[in-house]
Amino acid sequence: MKRIADWLEKISAGAMLIGLFQNNLWAVAIGIGALVGSVYMTRRMQ
Repeated sequence: MKRIADWLEKISAGAMLIGLFQNNLWAVAIGIGALVGSVYMTRRMQ
């Protein structure tokens, strides 16, 4: 579970960066969604 949360965190950072540099709103939305999922999973494990 922790590895999945870490993976989601890395994917979210990459998606948000790509979205911001390419001015792509869908990539930013996917990045924010992945970040929310990562935070949820991290909080649930504790």
